[in-house]
Amino acid sequence: MDRITLTLPMLRSAGEVLFLVAGESKADAVRRAFAGEPSPSTPGSLVRAAHGTTAAVLDVAAAAKL
Repeated sequence: MDRITLTLPMLRSAGEVLFLVAGESKADAVRRAFAGEPSPSTPGSLVRAAHGTTAAVLDVAAAAKL
């Protein structure tokens, strides 16, 4: 199977970063990624557009702990 790997610097250089998250099982990860300080223990928290926008589209269950 073909794959593409993007590094953290590449993701950060994007003009727009969009997270799409659904489900109750993701609520803790969403809280750590978007409400806490960036941390290597939560890789999603390290992905923020340096010169653009970062947005998260969450369903109610995924956003429950924000």
